[in-house]
Amino acid sequence: MTEKMVRCPRCHDVFDADEEACPRCGTKYEPIAAPPDAGERFFVERYASTPFQTPTPLRPEPAPRSGPSLLVGAGVAFVVVALVFGALFLAGTFGSGPAPTRQAVVARTASPTPAPTLPASIARTLAQFADPNFNAHIHVSTRATVSPQVNNSNQGYTLFSSLDVTVEAGNEAGTVTIGGIATDFTLMSNQLSLRSAAGHYAPASTISAYYLLLPIFDLTGPKMLQYVGDTTSDSGQTLSHLVSTPWWTPGKSKLAVLDVSTLPEKIVNVSLDLYVTQDGTPVSATFNAWTDTSSGEHLIQIVTTYSFANVGSAGPIVAPTA
Repeated sequence: MTEKMVRCPRCHDVFDADEEACPRCGTKYEPIAAPPDAGERFFVERYASTPFQTPTPLRPEPAPRSGPSLLVGAGVAFVVVALVFGALFLAGTFGSGPAPTRQAVVARTASPTPAPTLPASIARTLAQFADPNFNAHIHVSTRATVSPQVNNSNQGYTLFSSLDVTVEAGNEAGTVTIGGIATDFTLMSNQLSLRSAAGHYAPASTISAYYLLLPIFDLTGPKMLQYVGDTTSDSGQTLSHLVSTPWWTPGKSKLAVLDVSTLPEKIVNVSLDLYVTQDGTPVSATFNAWTDTSSGEHLIQIVTTYSFANVGSAGPIVAPTA
């Protein structure tokens, strides 16, 4: 057997190619034509001598695993989404009203209220009124008017009172007139004595407020008065005009020389106009007290005038004899 052995295409027996037919089945042998030479343009000729390499099989990526890491990631994502939606809700994105504006709070240092600036004469006036040894001759006149509206009638009425007194070193002596009835009195060492119709003085069991003049007008501090300006009196004297402030809360019965608790309406408003000389000596004053209707009409109006004389030189007061 030579190297030119071929296989029969019919019975697949192997025989020598030099034989013209298959010795087994007699099929005629026809040599296979040699394939044409491959040019450089063919893919097979370029890679004919390249050794064949078995391709590396692809490794599939492992599927995501469930477990703690996945749960933590999902939780973080949920929290982030919740915070975003919360911020949008507060900003009014979903139709709610605008978020309230936060104002910065700045601490402020507390400062005391400055005392009112008053002329030096006012300080001397207040010092005189607060002096327990203040002495002067004082005349007080009161007119109290009650409107018919108080009693729902067509007739009102008017009350009058007056006080003519000398004040000296804390003691007083004078005459008080209320409702047309005049009564002489003395107030010595806080003991009130009234003179009877027979002319005898007898201690009183009680002391009405208008007998206790000191301190004058119940002025006890500079914040109770305000300086308005200077004015000229009828005699041509230059006077300082002072008015009361809301800090002033006087005894109404004391200043009116009248028991205001007997009036049909409670007194609501009070004011004081005081006139003093440039050296602080009191000259005159007007006390006003009133209660108005909602339309501004007076239901009750009290006007009390004061005049001062012999300031610093009045007295002495002599104790009465029985």
